[in-house]
Amino acid sequence: MTKWDVLGRGKQQGVQVGDHFYDELAKCMFMVVVEDDQVQAVTDSIQAAASTGFPGDGRVFVTNVESAFTLRTGESGL
Repeated sequence: MTKWDVLGRGKQQGVQVGDHFYDELAKCMFMVVVEDDQVQAVTDSIQAAASTGFPGDGRVFVTNVESAFTLRTGESGL
């Protein structure tokens, strides 16, 4: 798992506080790489832990990782 502190905006297109408009908000982005048979359990866990039911909860993208290898050893696989 990798975590980045990022700036961004979603469907809300930013927020207005008084006279100030903030079009980029501080957010966290996580990358989690798991085996195919773990995807549903991991996404279910993220949904249960991160969902507040309010706008701004975020999004989860699921995509394939074609290959992975360790730079130091050249070992392939997750």
